[in-house]
Amino acid sequence: MIIGSHNSWTYSKPKKFWMRLFNWCTKCQDFDIRTQYDLFKVRCFDLRISFDKNDNPIITHNKTVYFNLNEVLDELNWLNLKKDVLVRVINDIRTKKKHTAQNMYNFITVCKQLEKDYKYITFFGGTNLYDGTQDYIFNQYVSVGER
Repeated sequence: MIIGSHNSWTYSKPKKFWMRLFNWCTKCQDFDIRTQYDLFKVRCFDLRISFDKNDNPIITHNKTVYFNLNEVLDELNWLNLKKDVLVRVINDIRTKKKHTAQNMYNFITVCKQLEKDYKYITFFGGTNLYDGTQDYIFNQYVSVGER
């Protein structure tokens, strides 16, 4: 059995003050990634990505922003070294208006970069939360144990 965490990167304070008012309904984790891995033996993480108004990737749960992507790269590097981790990547958009060609291009670009930079993490998912369609197909045919 593989233990996973839901909205794994929601352990931090939201970026903006007004988002903190709703943190009670968006925060799913109390512990950082290393603690989830070491103490709770989590091996499957849930990374929700959306994009700000300048098309920069951000880590979110719905409208609540927790990190920009650059702020989680150290944790992804650390997880990559473990060689036994899966990360589900979700395009955290929830409306037809936001599911644009530009959004899909941005999401695909980030997913390709994640696969390129973190060869020992098995990425999967690639769906969006608007209609559940596949926005990106990860190369997930190598199992964690075969790496």
